[in-house]
Amino acid sequence: MNRNLEFTVSGLVDEGPTEFLHVVGRCGDVALRIGDVFESMYRYSFNTSKDGSETATRIDPQPIRLEIKAITAYEHDLKELGSGMTGRLSLSGSGSDLVQTRCVLGLPISVAQDPLSSIPMPTHSSANSAPNSATGS
Repeated sequence: MNRNLEFTVSGLVDEGPTEFLHVVGRCGDVALRIGDVFESMYRYSFNTSKDGSETATRIDPQPIRLEIKAITAYEHDLKELGSGMTGRLSLSGSGSDLVQTRCVLGLPISVAQDPLSSIPMPTHSSANSAPNSATGS
């Protein structure tokens, strides 16, 4: 079974000449491990329908092949970056020139076994739902 790897890039780290691309950001719903390989770089477009439901659609997919060589979080070197954690990845491979702030590193939809290109998002307009203090910016 394939794991649906995703890492949202919030910034690129310039360390001068180096063999690695260093990025900082947030891990998706599946933990990332040293040796995992990202094969696609894309963005999400968010749309709200008339009934208030939101969908996120992948846009501008680009093929890449970047392997995680090192993970750093909270000033520690790690073997795994847990779901939802922020950290820094050192990547090596092809497509590093395509990586930009606010992009998502992941797998192509067919490899991630995601049958749809749109992912339903929870609705935030319900008056009966309690506020979620865990959802900050």
